[in-house]
Amino acid sequence: MNQNFGKAMYWYASDDYNLPYTGGFVVSGLTTALIPFQLKSTGSFPSTINFEPGDIVASDYDWAVAQVLKRQDDDTLLLDKDIFTTIGTEFRVYKRNNSVGATIYNIAGTAKDFTVETLDVVPKYSERPMFTVASNATLPVNVIKVLDLGTTMKKFLLLY
Repeated sequence: MNQNFGKAMYWYASDDYNLPYTGGFVVSGLTTALIPFQLKSTGSFPSTINFEPGDIVASDYDWAVAQVLKRQDDDTLLLDKDIFTTIGTEFRVYKRNNSVGATIYNIAGTAKDFTVETLDVVPKYSERPMFTVASNATLPVNVIKVLDLGTTMKKFLLLY
């Protein structure tokens, strides 16, 4: 496996969404209001930025992720999940991933289990392999999704 990675980012296990496209970071900020199924952040979403359905929003507070359904206005993105519970929560928005894989790096102090979907696996739970990755080691496959179910570390480093 090629060990020359040009990009790295922290990410979170999710049964629902592929890994984000690391080259497609859009915006970050703080939530300024709490409305169910919305990301409210004053002035963070101007029309000059192209937000698309399927872009990924991450909460840095509890490692929750959701998909953008649409941009409503300069202050609001509509989401498919209600993931924000506190005003002032840091968030990041990334472009959706169109099956560009990444390598997982285990930053934990012990070996951890990862249930993953790879580029060549049919997406059924029974066919999603589980790997145990030692501390400070990489997963030796190209991953497009890390499932929350069966993964013992919820925050990890993606290498591209």
